[in-house]
Amino acid sequence: MLSTARFRKLPDFIIVGVQKSGTTSLFKDLENHKNIKFNNNKEIHFFDRHYSKGISWYRSWFPFKIDRRLTGEATPSYIFYPNVIKRMKLYLPKVKLILLLRNPVDRAYSHFQMEKRKFRENLSFEEAIKHERLNLSSLYAQVLENDDKHANERLINKSYLSRGLYADQIKILFDYYDKSKILIIESENFKNNKMTTLNEVCDFLGIDYFKKYQLIKNQNVHSYPPISEKTKELLKRYYTKPNKILYKLIKSKFNW
Repeated sequence: MLSTARFRKLPDFIIVGVQKSGTTSLFKDLENHKNIKFNNNKEIHFFDRHYSKGISWYRSWFPFKIDRRLTGEATPSYIFYPNVIKRMKLYLPKVKLILLLRNPVDRAYSHFQMEKRKFRENLSFEEAIKHERLNLSSLYAQVLENDDKHANERLINKSYLSRGLYADQIKILFDYYDKSKILIIESENFKNNKMTTLNEVCDFLGIDYFKKYQLIKNQNVHSYPPISEKTKELLKRYYTKPNKILYKLIKSKFNW
């Protein structure tokens, strides 16, 4: 498809995050919309893992320009990965960005359980978050300095707590994109009030509202043992101040 890249679109919108917050479900719902055409896998990872392949490689994932429908992608690590938003602004100055935010305690534990299912985590949750707090800053430095592949993988896979520090990540979004180009959705509201939230997404993208028969069930739903109450309370305290900073930044308060 590289040979046809120059005839293809770049995305009108990107779901930039956050991981384990309903991004797959939103992508699948948008996939069924009559005004949207996807021609790719959900996660392209151009701006984080494959940036060296160049913009033509990225274009090759999208529909031809002759198709008037909107197109986009969903790579939920974009919001967290160093340098991504700066790179994105260079090639996509007018793109619209969608961000789902989940209660960071629940998100962290869900992330941990996913790593366990994929056999990438051998520690207990309590041991894993302790290890993260001791080592994450050095991983950031390695990725920022030389795009170290192995540091990148550890950063992405082991960032249970850090991905929930949303204000730090959103500040970078606001540095590069006007707030009118960014839609922030409470993940729990998307799950419990799907039609209302999807209509909000449609308004943001400037497309027709969904019809009820188009909706699909939530994706990537897994069962696992509950988090211990002691650890849950510890993490609620850990996120109290960061959440207050987030609410002030986005001028909205979530039910966390």
